[in-house]
Amino acid sequence: MDILNKNLKALSELNPNLANKLKNTSNKHYEIYQGDDPANINYINTQFFKPLYDNPIQEINKKIEEINKYREYPILYFFGIGNGIFYKSILAHKKFEKIVVYESDIEILFITLSLIDLTQEISSKRLEIIYSPDYQYVQADALLNNWDFKFFLKLYDLHIHSNFYSELYQKEILRINHINTEAIKQAIITHGNDATDSLIGIKHSFHNIPEMVTNYKFKDLLKQKNSDVAIIISTGPSLNKQLPLLKQIAPYATLISVDASLPILEKAGIKPDIVCVLERVELTSQFFVNTSDEFMKDIYFVIASLAHEKTINAIKGKKVITMRPFPYNRYLALEKFGYLGIGMSAANMAYELAYNMGFSTTILIGQDLAYGDNVSHAKGHILGEDEVVKKQTNDFYVEAYGGKGKVRTFKFWNIFRLTFEKDIFEAKKKMLTINSTEGGARIHGALEIPFKEAIKNINTPKTSISLKKTDSKNAKKYLKDAIEKIDSAIKYGSKQKKKFEDLFLEVAKMWDELVFLNKTNQLEKIDFNKLNDLSHKIDNVKEIINKKKFQQLFLDILQPILVSAELDLAKVIVQPVNNDIEKKAKIIDWIMKHKEWLFNVAGSIDTQLEIMKEELKYLQKSLKKL
Repeated sequence: MDILNKNLKALSELNPNLANKLKNTSNKHYEIYQGDDPANINYINTQFFKPLYDNPIQEINKKIEEINKYREYPILYFFGIGNGIFYKSILAHKKFEKIVVYESDIEILFITLSLIDLTQEISSKRLEIIYSPDYQYVQADALLNNWDFKFFLKLYDLHIHSNFYSELYQKEILRINHINTEAIKQAIITHGNDATDSLIGIKHSFHNIPEMVTNYKFKDLLKQKNSDVAIIISTGPSLNKQLPLLKQIAPYATLISVDASLPILEKAGIKPDIVCVLERVELTSQFFVNTSDEFMKDIYFVIASLAHEKTINAIKGKKVITMRPFPYNRYLALEKFGYLGIGMSAANMAYELAYNMGFSTTILIGQDLAYGDNVSHAKGHILGEDEVVKKQTNDFYVEAYGGKGKVRTFKFWNIFRLTFEKDIFEAKKKMLTINSTEGGARIHGALEIPFKEAIKNINTPKTSISLKKTDSKNAKKYLKDAIEKIDSAIKYGSKQKKKFEDLFLEVAKMWDELVFLNKTNQLEKIDFNKLNDLSHKIDNVKEIINKKKFQQLFLDILQPILVSAELDLAKVIVQPVNNDIEKKAKIIDWIMKHKEWLFNVAGSIDTQLEIMKEELKYLQKSLKKL
């Protein structure tokens, strides 16, 4: 088997689309020169009369020397594969766990994979080759949001392979960099939310278990698709102009509304089939306080279990309380009540629901995710049309619906938009997504079709949704099982907390010793055997975090701490060590940076345990009432 076919076989298992492209590629625009030295391979572009290198051996050796300062980095990113020799060489260094290479010229990729055997590097996943014209935000999110490397996101840098690429592909390099930067921002925001929000979510989720198990099951709702088309109704400024057509189509399509749209729909005389409720804040209850009980009574409300108690009490319709797919919710093993709400908005939640219910087509309206004429929401929004406009100062511009210029948006709307793009990409094989907002920001991946045209062939009347509440006997069993799980979690968590606390005290004592030795000019008395021992203890206690049960129970609250701290600790990890002094300095830095880390981890676990103990008492009282 020749080199190209060996490489393509390895590539086809990981990136079949690129492998297929390469099978249909040939060299039309490059002359290849190879000297006596195996590394002396150069390509000349016959269109621009531009060589890949001025001196291949000299440039590759210089690049290897330059990259030596990154030898402790587990992952590196490059634009341009060149002749492949450089990557073959640096991947011989076992410290590099992964090298990501973007290549914009399919012919260069074809030539290199025909000349250099990279099968082992590709098969082991240590070398990931990306054809950059195919690269969009969705791929960046999957690549950069990888648990193994996410703590090194702050170290991201896109290295340019040679002057050939920086001169000919400057725009593409900037595009790739922009996409990756957006994905990194979102990854840090998504995994680094305020721990206070996580605690509120945990408290509410446990508190709402009795309400969840005595109402309707989410798994039953998933079987109740009552038409072929779902229309997701959001509260962007463009919603009002769509209301007349929405009223006409209501008998034929399934209307899934976000909570904020409900009062607007009541005024328009349009009753949705389903309303999605996601937020944990008390303010959300106002959408239901300002909607009549009569209007709500036949609507199914899909409510995230972390919703505020006042929100749940204000809803007078049929409640389907479901859990967000956080580890602590999965630990409860209440699968019949399901998991929903990966995204950060009620509209993202509604889209996920439409996909899981099996709709063949989903139409978005009111999904502007951008300002209108100095307004942020539809007319009639409970909190005001300019509710967001009044608060925002850090706005920016994104591509407009229909590609017509730019529109103004802000950070969180942009996160919602990017979440839609990712979900639409993943759903496209099973569900067609149409954006009929006719305004606001462009959501890539969705077909942009005017609402009137999108609904013109929908003429089959929808059926009704009919669910049965959980019977008393089963509700009691579900609640009892949850109580036992939470009780077990408290006992387990208390044991783990003590391990972090004990080690914190050891590190704090060492900190005091080092401060004293520094003040008294006795640094030569530092006991590095003791420091090495502490370093091993830190490594061992950090292994607790990788255990399944620990992650199920505490990862949600610890994730903001871990992401923030580990992103900074990554800078210590990658510090190169060239001598004994640097080695000693690095171990001191490593241990001392874990002093605050251990304190925060132990403190967060303790705070969560107190909340769990409080809610356990409430659940035990609730069980007696069932």
